Amino acid sequence: MTAVGVLGAYGLSQQILAYSSLSNSNFTAAYLAKEGIEIVRNIRDSNWVEEAASGVDIAWDYSLDAGDYEVDYNAILSSVSGNCLNLNNLKLETATGLFGYGAVGNQTKYKRKITIESLADGSLRVSSEVCWQEKGQTKSITAQDILYEWWQ
Repeated sequence: MTAVGVLGAYGLSQQILAYSSLSNSNFTAAYLAKEGIEIVRNIRDSNWVEEAASGVDIAWDYSLDAGDYEVDYNAILSSVSGNCLNLNNLKLETATGLFGYGAVGNQTKYKRKITIESLADGSLRVSSEVCWQEKGQTKSITAQDILYEWWQ
């Protein structure tokens, strides 16, 4: 009878650990998807700041052409390579805790793809999809937003 109780408790603890791992992965992926949208929004807003500072007419959607991209915190869109994001946490004195595609950091299981679409009303649909492998299955989370020329 004691063995049944111990085995039951062991099985339950294994399920809790598996659920905890999946929850952590989902939370991280949701954060990365939202971050992808915010980085593209920052590029749009930087166009406005540059125009205001320089007095030169800069399109609000400059460098936000329709297509699929990778982007990290440095706000540079690049072609999709299929690489996983790295987490910069190697050296305590230089660790940023930021995810990116640079050579510095530990490779994670997450891949992020940003898709920009031009809509008929002149706005942009931005989708940020994060994919990863979990227990032999491909998982994904997508965030989406519509960007406008808000300062006109």
